[in-house]
Amino acid sequence: MAAGKTLYAVRLLILLALLVTAPFRKADAVNVTFQLEKLVDFGQGFVIAGNVAPLGNWDPAQAAFMTVTGDRDWSVTVDLVAASTVEYKPVKIVYDTRQVLEWLPGNNLVLNVPSKGPIYVSVNFP
Repeated sequence: MAAGKTLYAVRLLILLALLVTAPFRKADAVNVTFQLEKLVDFGQGFVIAGNVAPLGNWDPAQAAFMTVTGDRDWSVTVDLVAASTVEYKPVKIVYDTRQVLEWLPGNNLVLNVPSKGPIYVSVNFP
């Protein structure tokens, strides 16, 4: 009888642990690479800001920092939640300080993240 109660208690503890940690487990993520082609002045660069944590929750200082290849090919890769909808915009910044120089004008851009990846998103900045 004691063994049955012990087994029940162990199962209950495992179930409780699963329930408590469920909100903290990483959801399925999709590898998303944002690409932008734009020549900017020396010392300037870009971030991708958006409504999710990997994109800084609209805070350019916390946004996804793009790196440059050559003189005009910018890119950054982030993990976004699979099968989600994300709003985002590129932001031109001072490269070292992340001081905002210019947000992409107009409405937010919308990305419907697929359930599987990786994916590549080409972004225009006038």
